Parts: sequence; C-alpha cells; structure tokens
Amino acid sequence: MEDFLVGMDIGTTNTKVIIFDPDGEQMFATSFRTPIVEDEKLGEVLSTKKLWEKIVETFRKIPEELKKGIRAIGISSLGETVFPVGDEGEVSDGMIWYSPLTRELMEEYIQPLEDLDYFKKTGLSMSWIFSAFKMIYMNERLKLPSNVKWLDTSSFIAYKMTGKIAMDRCLASRTLLLNIKTGEWDEDLLDLFKIPRSSLPELVDCGVNRGNLKKDVAEELGLCRDVVVSVAGQDHIAGAFSAGVFDENRILNSTGTTEVILWGVKKDKLNMFLNLKIPGYNAGFHTVPGFYYLLDGLPTGGYCVEWMIKKVLKKDYDILKNLNYRKNPIYFLPFLRGMFMD
Repeated sequence: MEDFLVGMDIGTTNTKVIIFDPDGEQMFATSFRTPIVEDEKLGEVLSTKKLWEKIVETFRKIPEELKKGIRAIGISSLGETVFPVGDEGEVSDGMIWYSPLTRELMEEYIQPLEDLDYFKKTGLSMSWIFSAFKMIYMNERLKLPSNVKWLDTSSFIAYKMTGKIAMDRCLASRTLLLNIKTGEWDEDLLDLFKIPRSSLPELVDCGVNRGNLKKDVAEELGLCRDVVVSVAGQDHIAGAFSAGVFDENRILNSTGTTEVILWGVKKDKLNMFLNLKIPGYNAGFHTVPGFYYLLDGLPTGGYCVEWMIKKVLKKDYDILKNLNYRKNPIYFLPFLRGMFMD
C-alpha cells in the first residue's frame, strides 16, 4: 500500500487540507471557510468547536483508498491567536489575530517593554496583535482558572488529535514572550505581563513528532491510530520552507490573507538585525532548526483582492480580462486594516 502525507493549513480566510504521495504529487485537495464568529466579550474569535467539526467533516470526505495510506499529518496555521486549555480539556475560543480590542492594553505596556529592551529579546516591532496581549485580555474578561495552558492554533489541533501539549518556536515567536536568543520563554517578560510560566507549554522545534492519534480521534477521522501528527509552524514561514527560502540566498513574497516579504537568515544576521532595529521588521524562529526569519508585510494582501471583488466588482474577477487598461491618477493604498503597529 502506498504511503500518503496530509498537509493542513488553518488560514485566516480558508483552511486547506491536501494529501501528497512521497514524491510530492498532490492526490487530494479541499478547503473550507475558517470559522470566525462574533463573541460578546471577545469580539471576533476563532471557534474551536466549529473548526474541529469542519476538520472531522473534511477527513470523512477523503476517499477510503487514500485514508488507508495516510501516515502523517502536518499542521500549519495563522499566528498570534491562542486558546486557553484547562486540565480536563475544556477550551475557550481564541481572539482572532487581527482583533483591535487589545490596542489600548498594548499602550499601557509600551514604556515598561521599552525599559526591558524587549526588541532585543524578541525581535518584534511593537504591535497589539501579539499573543501576550490576548492572554491578558481574555483572562480579564473570562476570569480563567490559573491552571490553563495557552496553545496556538496549530498546537491546539495537534493537542486535540494526540492529547499532547507543546508549542513550536516558530509560532511561539509571535507571542511576545519568547526570547529569540535563547529559544526559551523569557522570565522578565512573563513577570511584566504576570503570566505564570506554568501556563505556557513546552517549547519544541517544528516538524517533531507530537504523538499518534488518540483512539477516539482515529475512529472519528476514520484513520489508523499510528498516524503521526506534527506542527509545521506559522503559515507564511512554513510556505518559506517549501519554497526553499531559509538559507539567505532567496527572498520570498508570500501572499495569503496578509502579505509578507521574508528572508531566512542565520544567527549572525539575526544579531545584526537586533542591533539595527529596522522599523516595521520582525524576526522569529524559522521552521528549519538553526535558521531565523526577518520579515515585513501588509495586513491586507489577499484580503484586498477579496474586498475588490465583493465591494467594487461585485462579480468574478474574470471580468478584468476584458477591461481596457490605461494609466490614471488613482492610487490604491492597501491598508484596509491599518498597519498593526504603534
């Protein structure tokens, strides 16, 4: 029987599930709208219940001859969104990464963070989208118990599948709590935000074995129990790996709902970047151990295309094929969601 690999990417707009053979040939592909809903206390949230239901529904649609050969599932996802998971597996929905509700909270912390020289610790330019602000905001409004563990989107799905709790350093890079020099949670930042170390999971590299499917999950998905689950990192960074952009010789323009320009570097270039502090640019752990990324981008990449189709064209973009293009004085500024910076 031929072996197959499943890649699942939970994006802001859509969640994609693709099956490949060992040579990388696509055998099956489908997608569904990522379930973002409105919550009274938290604004727009990623629904854990609906997301899991859609994942189960999707796996059940996979042809049986392919299901039997599935040996591993790799998960990538959007960043910054986090979910509090209790001891018994109870979980709350997570604030969507672009939520503006944490902006005022961020402003309270700007000076204390500057006093800690947070940029040299994290490689991040100031923004309210980072997970730490969501943790504080959600804790204040939901009165969460002290024993919760915070998981990013990919790690939450890996936990649902395996029962194992961990977070990879690529996705942890977007929390504002990870020290980019040590690869560990930063005690100074945890103290500042009053986030207990016990509420954060073990840190691991991308691509490591997170465990096999739990018996009930294997039955629910219609898969064998020995299927291995791993996390491939944040969506744009995982895409950079597949494009071979991690060894300083290439730069990637990655466009999803958002758009980024990304460069993979080693530690010497990272240290240069941390000393320069280029406005707007961010650094983090790459999906490839021993490499880092530097990136800048737009909060609206593919989102602008969707906006154009729905709000301006109100038709399919095929209509553009018949237009008579010419120069005009109109400029489009693609900041439909602002810049997510201070």
